[in-house]
Amino acid sequence: MFEKILVPMDDSESSYYVLKEAIKNFKNSEIVVLNVIEIKKYMPKPRFMGEITERYEETLDRIAERILTKAKNMAEEQGIEIETIAEEGDAAPTIVSVAGKIGAKAILMATHSTPTEKFVLGSVTEDVIKETPRDIPVFVWRGFK
Repeated sequence: MFEKILVPMDDSESSYYVLKEAIKNFKNSEIVVLNVIEIKKYMPKPRFMGEITERYEETLDRIAERILTKAKNMAEEQGIEIETIAEEGDAAPTIVSVAGKIGAKAILMATHSTPTEKFVLGSVTEDVIKETPRDIPVFVWRGFK
């Protein structure tokens, strides 16, 4: 149905569920898994924090590697080969940008914010839906906390 699907993942149970569903239901599609490393969101980079910042960035890189390795292993267990990408940036714009760069025909993603979290912090999923071109459908799975 869709030639290429982008599955943005964090380390939540819900994002692994979405990948499992993508593998199960889109076997004839190319699946690309993306983990966005949001360094700027969590840690300012003042010069005096050099070593701390470097260690923090290394930790986020290791987390991204773990997420993407787990995703590859899940796919391999089902006899499916997937592509994985780790990209630094703000989540929603990076997801939309990568979808365009790779020629994704659909985005499958989880949402796990509560209505209160969404009101206070905003929703990555909502921003992706708003920013994605209309010719790329965004399928959203809710919950699974």
